Amino acid sequence: MNLKKDKKSSSVITDVLFWMAFAVAIGVVTSFILGVCGVNVKDATRIPENLEDEVMLAPRFYNSEKCFAYIGPFNIVHPKLIDASRFNQDTMDESCFPESEVSYSFKLRLEQDFEGIGPKLSFGPIKTHNWIDLGYESKRIVEKVLFLHSGAIYNGNLIIDVKNVE
Repeated sequence: MNLKKDKKSSSVITDVLFWMAFAVAIGVVTSFILGVCGVNVKDATRIPENLEDEVMLAPRFYNSEKCFAYIGPFNIVHPKLIDASRFNQDTMDESCFPESEVSYSFKLRLEQDFEGIGPKLSFGPIKTHNWIDLGYESKRIVEKVLFLHSGAIYNGNLIIDVKNVE
């Protein structure tokens, strides 16, 4: 039986059809991957609202030696341990939050967690130079901290009211 073999011209046509289908398939797969990954990357890189307030601005008050953090005998700053003797308006105005063109204002209060009988220690409120009691809505951040008062360490809450003054 004599079967006719494909001629070179017919194999070229099938090769062209294969490469066209291959290019379309690659395009579809690439579009799908970019569509799925593009959404996930966009969600992953989105900065949550108020992250700047809570993560970047609030810790300066209890972690910085310029603010209220306790500085030990060897000049070691103890984070999240507030020195109650430094928790005053003078420290706030002079070194912690000097006058600047920032768009936030703060009011801070330090309170002892109630632990039973006796008076509850409370310090403040102290305010930044640009705090306005009326007007803008404030957001409250409560941070669990320790504070040193009269040689004793107490559990407490640093209550930070933040206003956007722009």
